[in-house]
Amino acid sequence: MASSQAAQRKASTSARWKRETRVFFNAYVSGANYVGTYDPEMMAAPGGFPVVMAGKIIGAIGCAGGTGDQDALICQAGAETVK
Repeated sequence: MASSQAAQRKASTSARWKRETRVFFNAYVSGANYVGTYDPEMMAAPGGFPVVMAGKIIGAIGCAGGTGDQDALICQAGAETVK
């Protein structure tokens, strides 16, 4: 149950902020904890990717349940199939 909710939040964060969620994870790791104040629903973990078609974001995909790197790899592959 928690993984499905995490995947939805990753997708939502990626779509709203128009970037991979790893960007926010990396900010936290580097000590920029203020990014958490941007959005209370933000998921700052790898595994959220925007889905882009013809240069426009049409949605996002989020994966959870593996390691962050595993989630990101699966989501990136899914997002790239739309191109």
